[in-house]
Amino acid sequence: MAKGQATGISVHGGALRWTAMRSSKGGVPVVTESRAAELKLEAGIDADVAALSEADAAAVVAQLRAIRGSVQGQATVALSSERVLVRSTELPAVDPAELKSMVELQADKFSPFPAESAVTSYETVLQTETSSRVVVVTAQRKHVETVGSLLSKAGIFPRRMDVDTLCWWRLIADAKAV
Repeated sequence: MAKGQATGISVHGGALRWTAMRSSKGGVPVVTESRAAELKLEAGIDADVAALSEADAAAVVAQLRAIRGSVQGQATVALSSERVLVRSTELPAVDPAELKSMVELQADKFSPFPAESAVTSYETVLQTETSSRVVVVTAQRKHVETVGSLLSKAGIFPRRMDVDTLCWWRLIADAKAV
């Protein structure tokens, strides 16, 4: 795995998109490849990957295999924001283990998915002495597992999954533009 390289992969809106980047000496990322391929699915372009037919799943895996050689460094997969729930909430400042439990309770309150069929993650975006501003993301477990399964069948093993809109937030935050 090449140091300083990363690839972002997204299946959204009927297109498979990927962007490979590498670090430059000045620390500014350089795009080495950015492409989109139209997905032709029986279920239509906005199909839920968890509900794909065998033929559509095979088509996605085939297209993922075709880009496997373009994946450089660590891969991150962007889940469509249309398939997740995102909520920002203010919680008391507590130790990280307790914060995780508090986040899970909050997610259970706003998520329409039963806790056993959902996956929840969070990121603390602002920490003060008395509170934590936390972005909570919840998705259906079946959707996340299907995306992971399609990628692994294609020989792509992402380091993490994120939400497409939060990927932009991460870029802005990392650039200290917030």
